[in-house]
Amino acid sequence: MGLFSGIKSTYKKSEAAIVVQNLLEQQAKVGIFDLDPARFAKKLIEIIWNSKPDVFDGKFGQRPHKLAVAASALSNGIALFEVGSLNRGAVILSLGNIISEVETNGGHYPLNSLDHHLLENSILVFAKATQEYSELPLKNEIDPHSHDVIARAARMLEMQLLLCKADDKTYDGFLHSKFVRGYIFGFFDAAMQRANIPLDSDDQFYLLLAAGHTYIFDGNTEQATNYVYNSLALQGDQEFDQAQGQGGTEYFDFLDGKIRNPIWLMEYFHGERSADA
Repeated sequence: MGLFSGIKSTYKKSEAAIVVQNLLEQQAKVGIFDLDPARFAKKLIEIIWNSKPDVFDGKFGQRPHKLAVAASALSNGIALFEVGSLNRGAVILSLGNIISEVETNGGHYPLNSLDHHLLENSILVFAKATQEYSELPLKNEIDPHSHDVIARAARMLEMQLLLCKADDKTYDGFLHSKFVRGYIFGFFDAAMQRANIPLDSDDQFYLLLAAGHTYIFDGNTEQATNYVYNSLALQGDQEFDQAQGQGGTEYFDFLDGKIRNPIWLMEYFHGERSADA
């Protein structure tokens, strides 16, 4: 490797490491990643780079984009932790953030064929990793009181979504939007808070969220858990966080008698209310 090429590789490593570091710092802030984000990010980039130096050094004419390198590093890093551990979950969530960004704004990045290949491989790893959470025995691990609270909140959400489902062409995109994900997340979170459900771990919180979402997905546990996991990856996103607050507020307003029924989702779907109204 020539001097100039070596300098460029060092720069590209640093560029990708910053992406990974920033994502892991988000997970550290919410308490699910307990390693040093900067140091671990650098380690992940070095591992993946050294595994395929010709690919990442641009020997074949193309150097991958920093998002593709970061995704490859994170997908490779999942295996460094035990299944079910918080750090493993943090790495999976960080990878999910990149995948979500590419799916939403991929057209704004100068991605080449190599990038798409690396990202496709990372998506396969992500799908397999999230499958771990779809195999949780949901209802058997939730006490009757907690399950009743979640079920009642889910029924209120179902009432809003019922009329929206009639429009098959737009419902799926609506359901998977950041606003709807955040609103539903906040609605269930508020239900748990108001009922004073003790949450001893992040896994228990995830379990309750997944159980609630099974109602929205007509009992399909796999779809529900994958949806929740992808929603968790959006924490820190401005649109998602704002909607989370709105979902929680509407739940509290309903219980406090300030509104007759929660209807924000339904009105948003029909264009009668904006996301920030």
